[in-house]
Amino acid sequence: MFQPIYGNVSGQVLNVANYAVNVNNLYKKYGNKMVLNDFNWKVPAGEIHALVGNAGSGKTTLLNILAGIIRPTNGSCKIFSYRLGSLEAKKVIGYVPAQPAFYSSLNLVDYLVYMGMISGLNQTVAISRAKTLLKRIDLYSFRWKKPVDLTQGMKIKIALAQSLLAEPLLLLLDEPVSGLEPVAKMSILELLKGLAGEEEVTVVITAEHWADVASIVDKITILNQGRVLLSADTPVVKSIFEQGVFALDTTDNSKTFDVLKRMSYLQQITRTKQGSLLVITEEIERFRKDLPGVIYKLDQELLTFEQIELTEENLSNYLFRPEGV
Repeated sequence: MFQPIYGNVSGQVLNVANYAVNVNNLYKKYGNKMVLNDFNWKVPAGEIHALVGNAGSGKTTLLNILAGIIRPTNGSCKIFSYRLGSLEAKKVIGYVPAQPAFYSSLNLVDYLVYMGMISGLNQTVAISRAKTLLKRIDLYSFRWKKPVDLTQGMKIKIALAQSLLAEPLLLLLDEPVSGLEPVAKMSILELLKGLAGEEEVTVVITAEHWADVASIVDKITILNQGRVLLSADTPVVKSIFEQGVFALDTTDNSKTFDVLKRMSYLQQITRTKQGSLLVITEEIERFRKDLPGVIYKLDQELLTFEQIELTEENLSNYLFRPEGV
């Protein structure tokens, strides 16, 4: 069983009171399928944190648990100092689902005012917040339009504004930029970053690919089969995915292995189950340049040579291999 990798560039040590989300030994099971498996995770207050994984990794399930929509099978979680699912916890959370739904008969202003009042705001405050947020998301000129008649990008902005009406402390967004064109995607992300700062809200945003949200997030957590595979500051995650991973075979892999493991700039040299050599390095071009000389000095032939692209799906295959045979 692999151990998750955690990284923090700043090295800051946080106590429990500093966390917006503190998940401990969380399990969620549907029938015989374990969606979240001994899940442990922390999000410091004030952070924009990405939760990344492919379909079925448990992202949406986790958000629904945090929002109090569904209950975990086992485990515990605190939202700030509040018990998971409590009324106090729900009051400090804003939630944007993957597919926001709107009332077809209401225009933008009426919709936001109505949703604000449902959230506990009085009418005067709801109207004020609705107008302020419509201006902030640059849709005030569309205030008499119906949300159902607008573009997908506009709908996401409206859902974002709705989630902020009651001034939550924690904002949960389920793949808000999935399927959007690059311009619309960047517009949403820049808006989210600005609003997070202005509203002083902690943000958890999910995505299928880390690169989709890396421009605005402080930290990225990658899920694998319902567990934390990797959780680190964004620059650390970026550097991991920029590493070169090479699979190669020579006429004598044992001799080649002995030489490669003495090359200090190679982070990892291992053997696959099939006996091929697997090399991981940050200095990709240097390795490409040096390898022919190594093969020549050993009087061998390079039989196969392939660079493997690291993805969220295959990361666990290479990140946790022990060195050596």
